[in-house]
Amino acid sequence: MLNTANNAFSDIFKNIIGVKALYMDEETIKIMALSITRTEILGYEIIDSGIINELSQKPICKLSKSLNSIFYIRPTEANVIGLREELENPHFGKYYIYFSNLIPQSIIHDLASSDKFCLVEQVEEVYFDYYPLNNRLFSLNIHDVYNLRIGVPDVTKSSRIADGIFGVLSTFHLRPCIRYESNSSLCSFISHQVLERINHSSQNFENQNAESLLVILDRRSDPITPLIYSWYYASTIHELFGLENNVVTLPEDSKSYVFDERTDSFVSAHMNSFLSDVGPAVAQQMNEAIALNEASKQKITNPEQIPEIINAATQFQQKMAISRAHVSIVESINNRVQKDHLLIASELEQSLASTDDANSHLSEINRLISDKCIPRDIIVRIIILFCLRYENRSQEHIFQAKLLLTEDEKPLIEAAFQYCGKNVRSPEDIFKNISTFTRIFTDIIPIYDAQQKVLDQHRCLLHSIVKRIRNNNLDPMCYPYRGSVQTTKPQKLIIFYVGGATYEEMRVSCQLSSSDMDIIVGGTSIHNPNSFMTYELKKFTK
Repeated sequence: MLNTANNAFSDIFKNIIGVKALYMDEETIKIMALSITRTEILGYEIIDSGIINELSQKPICKLSKSLNSIFYIRPTEANVIGLREELENPHFGKYYIYFSNLIPQSIIHDLASSDKFCLVEQVEEVYFDYYPLNNRLFSLNIHDVYNLRIGVPDVTKSSRIADGIFGVLSTFHLRPCIRYESNSSLCSFISHQVLERINHSSQNFENQNAESLLVILDRRSDPITPLIYSWYYASTIHELFGLENNVVTLPEDSKSYVFDERTDSFVSAHMNSFLSDVGPAVAQQMNEAIALNEASKQKITNPEQIPEIINAATQFQQKMAISRAHVSIVESINNRVQKDHLLIASELEQSLASTDDANSHLSEINRLISDKCIPRDIIVRIIILFCLRYENRSQEHIFQAKLLLTEDEKPLIEAAFQYCGKNVRSPEDIFKNISTFTRIFTDIIPIYDAQQKVLDQHRCLLHSIVKRIRNNNLDPMCYPYRGSVQTTKPQKLIIFYVGGATYEEMRVSCQLSSSDMDIIVGGTSIHNPNSFMTYELKKFTK
């Protein structure tokens, strides 16, 4: 997705000749920042940039009059008003206007009536109305969908969700079959809105590949995945520190690092690596940088060596900068893991997700509380997970688990049942029963010694859903079609989570994608445990 967006914006910039200005709104500027680097933008002779709602405060000068201006904005009422005001009192010589989604004919008429100086050269829909985080993950940066969940009308938010999904489909030239989760009225509503947009824009889809499928899922049907830690590189970073539009800020020095597979070869290679493999890979990267540094320092004995030495010096600088960033990130992960004894907590999380042993699980929770080594918020999440597993099966164990919570924490259990209990989530079996519970760790161990088979027992629901789609046996009662029914296996599969996706689901999309089925995952937001608790579960304590 990142490459698609980058190529599209590059084509726009290079096709407009001359020195240019680039203006966006507060949302599209973030989308642009994810899609193309500042260095690349400068390479297209863009010397001025800013936000559309601040343009009216800028003085009109001779220099700006000589610029071709590019506007990349969402088709909102406020943006159209701002653009009309700009055209009536223009700062620039020419205007190339790109809307990030569908625009009604009325907007064209409004712009035409405001273009009294005939400066508009082009008006186009480009459909980049989402945040491309990597080539298999996108977000809409909508964190809170609580009002939509409980049936409170919010046309702005529901339209934004449908617009974002439609933008993704348009980017890839897909007119897909649509399926949605039948237990979720919100998924049903969003699927209807997306289909309406497709039908109203049939001219955009006349000759496009129909062998594609959009599946709209509700986060509440798999609460396990965002509640527990996933020990793969991108997932862990987001869960421990947060990845905000591909930027991670480490707590030790508040320094920020860009986590982007286009500009960082290590991210591209190891984004989905298990953490025990990441440390050695960072060390190898550092050794390669040191070798390049040695090569750049060799004595020049003939002119033919000069390009080789310059190339080695350049590669050294790039590789060393990348290596140092990931050394810092891995060190911060290790510090956090050891400080909060996260591997012990994760062992219990994995057991709760995959084994059935209420007595042992409750005993282990009591032990962790007694040891006072695990942060309280993690203990609370573990108790919620315990209650969800044994809901309607072991009321005595749930009663005992609730006694371990404070009065302020106890409402979270009822909120969990209300938000994602058996009665509201899909009938899918999300709690597996692999074996009886056994403790593996007696004390904290370094993350690079952790066994993948111990910390990776849980399989997110998406894993099962994709396999059933591949085998053409996804239950049409649980996942009905909206519109036409698909009879062949899709070559392109778009999974969208209302209520937020996770990096773990992105990893599964990478793992299960193949030459016969390409998978992309997106969501209203991208959750880690804290955001899931804040924006999804805790909302139901009101």
